[in-house]
Amino acid sequence: MRCVLLAFLGCTILTGCNIPSPTQTQKTVPTVEVPSDPAEKLRQQLRSAATQLTAAKEALQNASKAASDVGAMTGASKDLKDGMLDVGDLVNEASGKIDMFMAEPKALAEFRNQLEAEKPKRAAAIMACNDALHGLADAQGIVGSLSASMAGKFQNPLEGVEGNLDEASDAIKGAIDALGGKVEKP
Repeated sequence: MRCVLLAFLGCTILTGCNIPSPTQTQKTVPTVEVPSDPAEKLRQQLRSAATQLTAAKEALQNASKAASDVGAMTGASKDLKDGMLDVGDLVNEASGKIDMFMAEPKALAEFRNQLEAEKPKRAAAIMACNDALHGLADAQGIVGSLSASMAGKFQNPLEGVEGNLDEASDAIKGAIDALGGKVEKP
């Protein structure tokens, strides 16, 4: 056993036995090239946000349907039905706030010509996204409360609603990040 240990130590000392150094194991993070042209930069931000918001819209639609389905389940209590109606209302309200920012920006040449008119969209989109997140936080709170008080057959469907709300929130946060904004705490 000592011979094996000595051989291993000797190999490690002499050759390193292909143990990577800390600099060899560091991964490089790809950098995103930020355009220097202000019009192109703003257009890229709005385009990225639109992609995120399209994903959020789909998750919100799924959450709304799932909430409706849970409320319609046989044996659902009045509290559960009312809670799911409230969640549906909050989800629809959040969806409405992001709708106008889901459109793909105009072609760069046209966008550049209308840059001054396009600039306020970034701030408005960040504000609308934060407003939508506040509503979704309320919806998540309702689902969390109901989930804690419900058992049995309602648990998995409520988790489905919660998963869709989380997915939508994450996508909206991604849109805020793409726009260079900050997520406001609810």
